[in-house]
This record gives sequence, C-alpha cells and structure tokens, in this order.
Amino acid sequence: MRKLAVAVIALFAVPASVGAQEDPMEAQRCVWRCLAEYGESNPQYGACVEQLCNAGEPALAPELSPAPAPAAGWSEGITSDGAGAFVGHRDASTGADLFFLCGPGGRTHLLLVGPEGPSATLTLTVDGVGYPLVFAEQGGGYYAEAPLTAPAMQALLRGSQAQLANEAGTALVSLPLQGLAEAVNRALTRCP
Repeated sequence: MRKLAVAVIALFAVPASVGAQEDPMEAQRCVWRCLAEYGESNPQYGACVEQLCNAGEPALAPELSPAPAPAAGWSEGITSDGAGAFVGHRDASTGADLFFLCGPGGRTHLLLVGPEGPSATLTLTVDGVGYPLVFAEQGGGYYAEAPLTAPAMQALLRGSQAQLANEAGTALVSLPLQGLAEAVNRALTRCP
C-alpha cells in the first residue's frame, strides 16, 4: 500500500508543485506526506521532498524538525520556517498515519495518510461515540477541517481511545489518545 501511495503522490507532484507557488501550505502538506511515507531518518524522505515538493523552488518546501516522540507514541514536528506544526500517530496494524496539523491563521486539520480511495465521510469514534468527518483527497492524503471547538476535536483531546473507520465500518486507524492533548497544545504554541 505504501508503494501505491508513493505512486499516487507522484501523480499529484506537478499539481502540488504548481499549487505550492501560490499556497505555501500546499508545499508544507507535500513535505508532511513525504515525512509520513518515509520518516525523517530514511534517506528517501529527503529525496521525496526534493523531487515532489521543491520543484525548483527550495524555499517553498521547508523541512520538518521532529521533536522527541512522547511516551504514548505521538510524533511531533515543526516546519523549519515556523509556518506550521504537526502531531502524528502511525497505526501499527494498518500502517496508516493520522496527523493533527496547524498552520497560519489558526487553521487546523486532520490528515490521514495510507488508505486508498475517493474523498469520503469517515466516522471518528472516540470512547464509543461517533463523529462524521468529511475527508477530502488532496495529493495522496485525506484532509478534514478540524477546528479545536468542534465536538470531534474536543472528544479527541479528552478521550482515551479513538478509531477512524470508513462507511463500511472498516477501521483505517486506531489510536490511543494518551498524550495527544499535551502534544496538540505544544504544536499550537509553534503555529503563527
């Protein structure tokens, strides 16, 4: 599935590069996709950023500087230019990643990387309570608006266990929520 995700990202490389010239957050999302695919320590991460995100404009695709992962398995990072921050978790059983992203102007999103398919309404279940979220496919990842005041985000930040499932009920990502609220608060302090 990861190799197919790389192929999907490659298909969207030209539009992502073009969009990055107009929207710096598009370039950042490209960098996050590479980070999710390979991890910072993998040499392919740098190659992915160079090939898919820079497109001759290295200043438009800042690299992430991950912080140490908290005990609960959440990874954290910030863009080198300070334009955004992330908190992420990889589900070991599905291989999918779920990221919380914050950027300029207080915008916050959830990013799902790994599963394949069209844009869809997925159900985020937190401690047994379901919340429908619309995830839109963009450049190989799936983004959902995630305002901190939304009931789904409030539940994520206060809950103990969550699962994101498709309409058929298949779990795409299961994650423990211990440490998430603290990690999100740290990320928010890094976002302009």
